[in-house]
Amino acid sequence: MFARLVVFGQSVFSPERKPMTLQYRNRAMNGAQATKPVIKSIKAAARAEDITSVLGTDELNLVLMAVYQSCERAPMCAAVSREFKRAKEAAEKGSMAMLVAPHRRHMKIASKPSLIPSVEEDTAVIQTWGETLELYVPEDLLLSCDKDDMRRILERQAPTWPHEVSRNGWLSNFAVDAYMSKLMPRLADAEPGALRVFLPGAHTLSLFAKGTLGLTCKNGENGEIDFERTDQLRAHAQNVLAGAEELYVNFNLGNDSHRALMRVSFTHQRCEIYDSKHGHFMRMHGRKLLLGIQELTRVDVSEWAVVAFETPASGMAQQTDDKSCGVFLCITAAHLLSDAELPDIQADIKAWRRHIAATVGSVTYKEF
Repeated sequence: MFARLVVFGQSVFSPERKPMTLQYRNRAMNGAQATKPVIKSIKAAARAEDITSVLGTDELNLVLMAVYQSCERAPMCAAVSREFKRAKEAAEKGSMAMLVAPHRRHMKIASKPSLIPSVEEDTAVIQTWGETLELYVPEDLLLSCDKDDMRRILERQAPTWPHEVSRNGWLSNFAVDAYMSKLMPRLADAEPGALRVFLPGAHTLSLFAKGTLGLTCKNGENGEIDFERTDQLRAHAQNVLAGAEELYVNFNLGNDSHRALMRVSFTHQRCEIYDSKHGHFMRMHGRKLLLGIQELTRVDVSEWAVVAFETPASGMAQQTDDKSCGVFLCITAAHLLSDAELPDIQADIKAWRRHIAATVGSVTYKEF
C-alpha cells in the first residue's frame, strides 16, 4: 500500500524551494510490520504565494500539521528535512485557530443546503411600492430603510455626479444594519441571555478611535458625550456579552471602501473574518475588534485566535463587482445562522438584493 504526500507552505519552504514528495511503504519484515519512508522524487511546483492564494493559509496550516503528525509516528521522516524541526513551533502556533474550533470549511459541508430566496414573494412585495418606489413608506423607522437606501439596495439610484456611478448599488450601513436586525437583536437592545447579537456598523466606524466597541452616547443638544448614559449602555452590553455565544459585526473599513462580516465566538474564543474580496481585510482588524471587547468586558483576549476566510478554497464566496460587499455580508450572516452551505451569491445577486429589500421593508422577519 502506498500513500503520497506533497508538502507546500511558506512556513516550511521559501518560494524558491521545491515541494517534496514522500512515499510511505508498508511491508512485512520477519513477520512484523514496519514503515519505511522513502524519498521518491522532487517535483517542481508553483511559488508559495501562488499556492497560498489558491488554498488559503488555513488549509496550509492543516497540511503542515498533518505532516508533523506523520513525522511523530515515523521519526525518520523528520530527518528528511531540517526545516520540519525549525518550523514545528510556528506551525503549531499558526494552526491553533484550527484546534480550538471546527475549521470553517463548514461553508462547504454545512448540515443544511443553501438558502433559496423567495423570488416570487419578494418581487410581489417590491411591486407594491411602485416602479420608482413612490408608494414605499417604512412602517418601522428604526428598523427599515428610507427610499434612498432602498434604491441603493435595488440598484435604482441615479447618480448625481459622474464619480458616484460606481457607488450605485452600494448598501449603506443603515441598510445592512436593518437587515441584520431582522436576524438577531442589536447589542444595545438585546436582553441578557441572548445567544447571538450583532454590533451595527455605526459603531465599528468609530471602533479604532473610541474603543469599547465604539459604544458612546452623545447629548443631542450639543453633541457632547453623555457619560451617564454611556456608562449605562456599556454596562448593559457587558451583561449581554457575558451570556452570549456569538457576536456578529457589520465591520466597515474607515474610509467606507469595503465592508465584511466578523463573527466573534465566545465559546471557541476566536474572531472570524468573512471577506468577499480577498486582501482587503487583515487579521489586525479582527485583533482590534477583540481588544474592544476586552476593554468593554475585561476578558483577556490575548490568546484568542483571529481567522480570515477570504478565498473560495476556505468556503467564502467572492464578489466580482465593486458594490456588493454589503449584500455578501448580509447573506453570509443568514447562512451562518442557519448552518447552511454558502452558495454562489454573485450568480443570483439580483435575487438576493430583492430578498434584502423585501426583508427590511417588512415589519416582521419571515424565514426564507
